[in-house]
Amino acid sequence: MRLANVDASIILATLSILVPPALCVFGDATYYRPGGERGACGAPNADSDIVVALPVEHYNNGENCWKHICVWYDGNYVDAAIVDSCPTCGPNDIDLSEGAFRHLADLETGRMRVSWEIL
Repeated sequence: MRLANVDASIILATLSILVPPALCVFGDATYYRPGGERGACGAPNADSDIVVALPVEHYNNGENCWKHICVWYDGNYVDAAIVDSCPTCGPNDIDLSEGAFRHLADLETGRMRVSWEIL
């Protein structure tokens, strides 16, 4: 009986990572190349860094700089640092660095419907 409880705990913990929470945001994700330029939060970022630019509605004039978001797509997830704002993004859309995008899909995907949450 105890082994069954442990197995159930492992399954629940795994599901909490793979299944987005009910209160997350749904929007589109695209990717960009930071190219070593400074983001709105003030630090340079490489294309391979696991970072994200939020729409101005969620960027909150920098209040969310350096916080992390978890992004889910097709059973995959990535934890990315908020380093920039995306003034051209829709109100719930995000722009992932190439490095972050690759954790979710191939770059050829281009745009994908995701769910995300600020941690």
